Amino acid sequence: MATAKQKLKKGFSRTKVLISVCGLLIIVLPIISWGLNAKNSAKPNKQQIPNNTIKPATSAIQTSSYTIYYPTAWTLQKFPHEIYLLQPKNVQNSTNSHIVIQVADEKQITMAQITAGYTVFKYKKSTLRMKSGITMDRYSLVYPSTEGYLHSIAYVYESNGKIYNFKLSYTGQAGNPQLEGSFVELVNAFKLNN
Repeated sequence: MATAKQKLKKGFSRTKVLISVCGLLIIVLPIISWGLNAKNSAKPNKQQIPNNTIKPATSAIQTSSYTIYYPTAWTLQKFPHEIYLLQPKNVQNSTNSHIVIQVADEKQITMAQITAGYTVFKYKKSTLRMKSGITMDRYSLVYPSTEGYLHSIAYVYESNGKIYNFKLSYTGQAGNPQLEGSFVELVNAFKLNN
């Protein structure tokens, strides 16, 4: 027979699993709901473009609303509802380098919801005018982690009923000016297709 202590331990383990599942559902359900309600999901296509925007050769995420250029050597993964993951190749002095680009419909999600994480984690906020003339909010954070420091930079822009969220994250002992420079070039090369 199981003792009261064993029953309590087993019950505690089930409670931990239930809490974990509930926490995951709290995160995933709004994303799924938002995705199911999205009406006009743009279908991007990858195309080669001339070398005059970002060096070296570039590819593009292009929809009827916008074009985002990125180095061809980077890996692109597309997710539903205009979420893209770019992974730079051969990045030195940093690990886990990735860029997430999210294009959201303002009818489905607000700017406050997009930027809530930046506020909660106390990112430094500034407003910058990009080379294209677009004004974007810039959020940045450097935070100690087990692999050095987490470096996170985001640019957020709102136009024509859409919110554009560009976010670079990587870990390393020091900042990576080359990677951050490539990210800024990517954001500067962003354009609306009127």
